[in-house]
Amino acid sequence: MLKRRLLLLLLISTSVVLCAQRTPSSGNSAAQEGKQPFVISISSPREMWKSTDSIRLNVTVKNLTDQRLMLISLSCARQTGEIVIRDDGGNVIPTTILNAGGSCFAFFVEPGKDNRESIPIDRRFNLTKPGRYSVQVAKEDSTTKTVVKSNTLVLTIMP
Repeated sequence: MLKRRLLLLLLISTSVVLCAQRTPSSGNSAAQEGKQPFVISISSPREMWKSTDSIRLNVTVKNLTDQRLMLISLSCARQTGEIVIRDDGGNVIPTTILNAGGSCFAFFVEPGKDNRESIPIDRRFNLTKPGRYSVQVAKEDSTTKTVVKSNTLVLTIMP
């Protein structure tokens, strides 16, 4: 656990340093104009899941700038709180520590390109109680400090 935290701290520190080293190009990037530097869209293979299923969240991050972006993988989201799940009452579902799995890494997204991840959210959140849950992802661009939020996805968990 301590090793994971140290690795996460190292990755975030590296991300901040590398992103801070980006130099503005002669073109007009979305970040330079004060717009969000990337968009996040989330989906799931289906809307209804059994409480015993492995529930996957598909996340696409598209770079809207004319510069390369470095982001931390959502596999680290248990530590960084970038995935928020709420029940029907609006209560935030806490992350679980057991069986979180996954490795923590950074990735680059080239200008105009996108990166896709598939995250097993049932390993990070207790989604065994039947009901409707809303899911949203948020990421911060370390250069502009802009927080970008995804669409909200509603999943139904059945017994």
